[in-house]
Amino acid sequence: IAPSVLPSGVPSFFPSQSPSTEPSFSGCSVCGEGKHVNDPDATFAFPGQPPISCGDLQENGEQRLIDPTQCEFLPALIDSLCDCQSLVAPSTSPSKYPSNSPSVSPSSEACSVCGE
Repeated sequence: IAPSVLPSGVPSFFPSQSPSTEPSFSGCSVCGEGKHVNDPDATFAFPGQPPISCGDLQENGEQRLIDPTQCEFLPALIDSLCDCQSLVAPSTSPSKYPSNSPSVSPSSEACSVCGE
């Protein structure tokens, strides 16, 4: 892989050097902490850089090929384009704090899909 020909200060989202060796850097979540790319085929284009798929961008981040300082601003740029989604599934357990009013109004009508 060829080294970047961009002037310093212009971010590169492509591997141009060996992975980061910073001890605390375990990889870059390009969508932000706790999120992942849900549309890997979408294409991200940053001025001065060739276009890259969101999937490749995520893979480069996971492999520590994106500098941590560049990774910090990526989520704001790619969130909607790459359809970034939370890795945490929504909770189905009841709330710890009860509500004063029900979220759905009770109905006295028979259930039309239940056969009642």
